[in-house]
Amino acid sequence: MAAAKSSATRVIVHLDLDCFYAQVEQRRLNIPRDQPVAVQQWGSLLAINYVARKFGVGRGDNITEARKKCPSIHLPHVETLGENRKPGSTFDRTHQKAILRRYRMASKEIFEILGRFAPICERGSIDEAYLDLTQQVLQRIQTLDSISSDFCADAINGDTKVVGVTPLDGVGKDIDLDTFTAFPLTEEERLLCVGATIAREIRQTIFDELGFTCSVGVATNKLVAKLASPLNKPNGQTILAPRFIPPFMHHFPIRKVRGLGGKLGKQLVNIYYKIKGEDTMSVEEAPQDPTGAVPVEKPSVTMSAFVESCSMEDLVAHLGRETAVYVRNVCTGDDGDEPVNGMKTDVKGFMAAKQYEDKSRLQDVEQLKYWLPILADEVVERCEEEKTENKRFPAQISVNYTRVGAKTKSRHFSIALDATIDSVVKGAMTSLQHDVDSMFPCSSLSISVKDFMPMSSRAASISTFFTKVSGEQRTASQFHETERLPTTSQSIPPPKKRKISSFFGAPSNEGSSSTEEPAPEGSVENEPAIESSPFFCDACNKFVYESKQEHADFHYALRLSQGTNGASSATVSSGQKAKKPRSGPMDTFLSR
Repeated sequence: MAAAKSSATRVIVHLDLDCFYAQVEQRRLNIPRDQPVAVQQWGSLLAINYVARKFGVGRGDNITEARKKCPSIHLPHVETLGENRKPGSTFDRTHQKAILRRYRMASKEIFEILGRFAPICERGSIDEAYLDLTQQVLQRIQTLDSISSDFCADAINGDTKVVGVTPLDGVGKDIDLDTFTAFPLTEEERLLCVGATIAREIRQTIFDELGFTCSVGVATNKLVAKLASPLNKPNGQTILAPRFIPPFMHHFPIRKVRGLGGKLGKQLVNIYYKIKGEDTMSVEEAPQDPTGAVPVEKPSVTMSAFVESCSMEDLVAHLGRETAVYVRNVCTGDDGDEPVNGMKTDVKGFMAAKQYEDKSRLQDVEQLKYWLPILADEVVERCEEEKTENKRFPAQISVNYTRVGAKTKSRHFSIALDATIDSVVKGAMTSLQHDVDSMFPCSSLSISVKDFMPMSSRAASISTFFTKVSGEQRTASQFHETERLPTTSQSIPPPKKRKISSFFGAPSNEGSSSTEEPAPEGSVENEPAIESSPFFCDACNKFVYESKQEHADFHYALRLSQGTNGASSATVSSGQKAKKPRSGPMDTFLSR
């Protein structure tokens, strides 16, 4: 491969915390690093550190099995909200919910450090980030007299593996190391070496200041950097240079590649086995054999097997040309130079949610009144964080519920800038007053926020920024109902030609190359956008969710009904003649 020009070469780092939740609990509880730790939620293990893994403790174990395998294991529980009404038990799943507060706070500490080193930093998740170090590398290289032609021989680089040069467990078995003994050979590879040096400094700073270890992948694009980061865990880093990408990708499972997981990855596997004339059914999808026999799961489809079996014509026939070209490019490690998005450090939205087991489903308003303050507690705290740290506030808040056997429904309402738990609960209860006769039994309940608006200097001149919206003042659009399909697994529809964007409607952890753990319940982020865009009405002193023209017509009609063309904003806001609210089971609660 010809040497790349410095101006055309990017240095991209994917940084992934090692067993993040477990490390957070170790720091909180002062558990020594050489002790086995597994974080639990309701008796199931969410995160297992590497010490515990040596004893055979795995993600599928419960706490009883974990203690049998490793009697000395520490099993801290994720933080919870709610009352423990279960005598003799530390945690009560029926009356409590898990929250991510500890891990979210630790994540913010990490991203603060990352921002010092790399202004271009993208949040991949609570425990991973992409950094574009290109400019920092170009500046650093100008201060260096020379770069060693044998990077791996330098003792200081002992924590860094180079695919194709340094042996890696189970990686690149088909690469002839004798053929590639020198590294770096090109200017491009020298830039990656400097990037690895800066990455080590970042990792060391995180460890020195926070006590956390992390692993890093260094490459020329985001796709390859993410593939490289788990190869030298824990507490290590890996360089994957362009000349080693083809042999590396040869045996890599296709569904572990970023961008080829989720339903697109499933469809690619189906296409592969269909072309080979084999059954595609997995163990999970196979029907139960009455004899008790366990179905044989198909082996992972590797990049090389897929590319060799599926021609471009096959892919175009099943996926359409746009998606077919995308898949082919990704199979070669080409993500189209997707930029590191420095705007992705802030979440688009968040949700406090509770899923109820069969025995604990909500049956009446009293149970609803117990759970709403618990969910509101988490939401209000996070809104305060957004106000303080990001100078923004959500214009949209929704209460969402799922009746057993039905679709999820959402009711939207407004909250004040100085919202409290009580005000959020009252807004939620008000918006649900027409649903109480039909929402039970309820299998899930959540409060979500989105559509963040900056706390501008103009908004700051308004006395309280937002006016709490009473039941009488709500517009019809604030009762807009959003229905979503139940969150159950669904079968793959027959293949058809679709645009590539159709595969990425919602984020998915499936197929990720990361070895880290998923978030506990109630950590949903990046919710779908609200159908209408809110705008701030000076007259109403609040955000509204209908078209500006419709809202202007409303004020015009209101002025006519009042017999004046110069009503003050206070008159407009408070002078609306309210309809008598329908009486119902919540009247007593709302009158408090």
